[in-house]
Amino acid sequence: MKTLYLDCFSGVSGDMILGTLIDLGLSTDRLNDELRKVAPPGCKVEAYPVARAGLRGIQCRVHEGNGGGFRNLPQIESVIRKSRLSKPIQDQSLRVFRALAAAEGRLHGKPADEVHFHEIGAVDTVVDIVGTCVGLEALGIQKFLCSPLNVGSGTIQSEHGQLPVPSPAAAELLQGRSVYSSGPPGELVTPTGAALVATLAEETDSMPLLSVDRVGYGAGSRDYPDHPNLLRGFLGNLKKDSVYRERVVVIETTIDDMNPQNYSHLMDRLFRDGVYDVFLAPVLMKKGRPGTLLTAIAPGKVMETITRTIFEETTTIGFRFQETDRIELEQKLVPVETRFGTVNVKSSSYRGEVMQVTPEYEDCRARAREKKVPLQRVQEEALAAYRAIREKKR
Repeated sequence: MKTLYLDCFSGVSGDMILGTLIDLGLSTDRLNDELRKVAPPGCKVEAYPVARAGLRGIQCRVHEGNGGGFRNLPQIESVIRKSRLSKPIQDQSLRVFRALAAAEGRLHGKPADEVHFHEIGAVDTVVDIVGTCVGLEALGIQKFLCSPLNVGSGTIQSEHGQLPVPSPAAAELLQGRSVYSSGPPGELVTPTGAALVATLAEETDSMPLLSVDRVGYGAGSRDYPDHPNLLRGFLGNLKKDSVYRERVVVIETTIDDMNPQNYSHLMDRLFRDGVYDVFLAPVLMKKGRPGTLLTAIAPGKVMETITRTIFEETTTIGFRFQETDRIELEQKLVPVETRFGTVNVKSSSYRGEVMQVTPEYEDCRARAREKKVPLQRVQEEALAAYRAIREKKR
């Protein structure tokens, strides 16, 4: 499984993540081509090597171009949804923006939709967030992990006066994450960096067992004499001979007064929020009323987003949740060629032995629609093509 692990020994910021991804192989041409779909005219990213305490890293500089209408969450959502960015990049980017807006809104006592992004640098923020999601897709990242975060120490000057490190916005976003303070005084975790890792990356206490392909370094803007202000990224394949374990949150609520037609919309939105699975089951509630049990399984990092979605999209007045462990087989996608076109087949293994083989539904459905053939026929041919590949390897 293609995995990115960030070693945040000197904190994290949006431009440091971008620099790390570029050092790991993200093309600046590809990055700028994608950013042109949402950024204002003339906006582009330049990347160049710099030294931090004598060690090399890649620093990113954003040329903002002719400005843009990025002032609040609805405007940003509109621009991203109307763009030609891929659906996964749109969804990931908007999850990060929503988390950032929600954190700022709580601090300023106003709804997330009314937060003005000029407070954190609108164009820079769009570039950092969308650019990171572009990099994750371009490098084929399937698993995104990060270490505990070094937040720095001391105070920073802001439009609200002298504030402690980490900044209030970063502190809001880092709830539930492991942090520590080390090195020279200063802000090491920015709100955008906090939003990106808190929303997209899973925390791990130590570096996972990786077969490392490349190591990259993204440079922060400050150069401390005795502290390399760098973000280190390891890109490789997660080595696991059996299963992958992680902590997840299981959310449940029973509902008896909601229009059943709305459940489809709710499930779509929850999946966009980042849940792993959502399912419904009929139940008999008090006083003999028929109802529906809603269950969602998700990483803890999206708990805040899920909470808002459930309260906005259902009639429930509360839900229960618990943390538990999840075990997942090792998975990889294998592209196969059929007479209807290319289809990805998901192979799930336990200790090197393939246990499950499943053609990707969306791929098969797309080929079936294109060629006007039954979906089941495409699925059967994809499985046959996969088995043929396996036989040749024996």
